[in-house]
Amino acid sequence: MKLLKHTVALLLFTNYCLAIQAQRKISIDVAAIRNHTTNQHGINFSAFYFLNNKLSTGFEINRFFPVQRFKQNSSYRISAWDYDWNIHFHNNIGKYWTIYPLTGISYTFEKEQNQQNAELIHSGRFYFNAGAGILLNTKKVRPHMEYFLATNRKTEHYLLVGISYEFEWNIYR
Repeated sequence: MKLLKHTVALLLFTNYCLAIQAQRKISIDVAAIRNHTTNQHGINFSAFYFLNNKLSTGFEINRFFPVQRFKQNSSYRISAWDYDWNIHFHNNIGKYWTIYPLTGISYTFEKEQNQQNAELIHSGRFYFNAGAGILLNTKKVRPHMEYFLATNRKTEHYLLVGISYEFEWNIYR
């Protein structure tokens, strides 16, 4: 149910981008993501709006699946939802590759559940994102990979590998 709510939010954001101007380039992305700091795997959904040929901005939703951790002789299940707003600056290198630095902000909701006494701990915090990505220039479907850091009081390392579908939307045809 939560995934449905987050997907609807992503679609509403995409619709907002489409309404800004009659003709725009949009990308819808899906990817596998790994948080190397917490050793969590997840899935990433995003929508990016191209302001021009070099600059895009977008909203991303990451779902990190529950993992079991042990601390102070107790077993915990830890999971997270992560919401990002990032900006990419696209630089073509040759005919087939584009690299891009990225920056943005994110907000992470974490849930920690004690397996023994069912105690729940919820926490949330903002992060600053910085990193880089590379994508293969094909017509519409574009494989990509990103490595980025999210930093606040601590720094977390992420690797994302996915595929994008780009299209132009012209409302007034």
